[in-house]
Amino acid sequence: MKPMTVYTAFVACMAAYLHAQTVELTLSAEEWGKLYALAKRQSLSGALYAATEGCAMPDAVRDRLRRDAFLTLSRYETQQQLLGELCDVLTAADAAHLLFKGAVTRRYYRNPQMRTMGDIDAAVPLSCRAIADAALQANGFEKTEEQPEVWVYRKHGILLELHTVLRRYNCRTQDKEPYEELWADARKKQGLTHHLSDEAEAAYTVAHMASHFCGGGCGIRQLMDTAVLYERFPDPALWEGVLARLEPLALDRFARHMLWLCATWFGVGVEDTLTLALDEETQAQVCARMLDEGTFGTDDRRMLSRMRQERRLQKQGGKAGTFVRWLFPSPEYLRRQYAYAEKPWLLPAAYIHRMWDGVTKHRSKHQARLQYAKEHQDTLEAEVRLFEAIGL
Repeated sequence: MKPMTVYTAFVACMAAYLHAQTVELTLSAEEWGKLYALAKRQSLSGALYAATEGCAMPDAVRDRLRRDAFLTLSRYETQQQLLGELCDVLTAADAAHLLFKGAVTRRYYRNPQMRTMGDIDAAVPLSCRAIADAALQANGFEKTEEQPEVWVYRKHGILLELHTVLRRYNCRTQDKEPYEELWADARKKQGLTHHLSDEAEAAYTVAHMASHFCGGGCGIRQLMDTAVLYERFPDPALWEGVLARLEPLALDRFARHMLWLCATWFGVGVEDTLTLALDEETQAQVCARMLDEGTFGTDDRRMLSRMRQERRLQKQGGKAGTFVRWLFPSPEYLRRQYAYAEKPWLLPAAYIHRMWDGVTKHRSKHQARLQYAKEHQDTLEAEVRLFEAIGL
């Protein structure tokens, strides 16, 4: 048996947390410090506390874990209270709304209080947004940001993102595309509160994980969500449906690899026919990639991801095609960047606006990316190989 590293110890702890169990660890004081720092970086120190409650560890680490667990529980209670208030306010305003991501998934954990959630995500039909906005602001939700597809509110220190468009990552186009079937996949739970169907929720979770993986990075929590969903809905037919939903996005192979990791790391009884194994080296790289850089990655990873995506698009359409796509992006892309571009007659102005931004305020970013590409070719090559190995 290979010696336990801080990484393998952390994965074992998260497996124990998912199954509401505890682990026995024999680590040095230095290793305990590293294990705590890793859990903190992943926003999972409360889960680590739950999994290691009976372990001998340095008092300083135990005190930090106990404090973090209390803060996680306190935040959970505040978020749950706000979730209930959100649904009540929108129902009273006759505004249909859909909850998704952590607000839904963490209910399936055996110990949901320690499954952290950064903010609350909800969606409303575009026709309901004005009504929902007025109702929320009338009930103490302070609007802090307004973008074409999402408005952001704050109450009791908790952020709420109210979406009118959800997007899923498409590996073929290397971009996020609108989730057109969102409301067809919605199921009413209570009043006007909706959740996605079980199959759609699982597919969206995997696609969202791929999106973060292809962006700045993806922590282990999203893989844990997939494991929890499989344990909650273990019917292989449902997961065949999930893979069928992901195939048009070219994410089905990635999903099979992630399901294999759920079985290998967390002991989830995934059917072999749904999985694709990773070799030992690739598995270690995925583990390091998930655990090194926190819940949502780093700016360096975002830079590498952008370079990797550009290289793949050049391979698909050639340099000339890539340049044309950069110079004349789709109207959909412009509408996401400039709210006024929703009006068709203002699209030409949005193209000019984008070109002007490119040679003024974004020029330094383009130059930095070119310089970064020159200095990190070896890292980029390794990135390309890893993504090809896991189906991205």
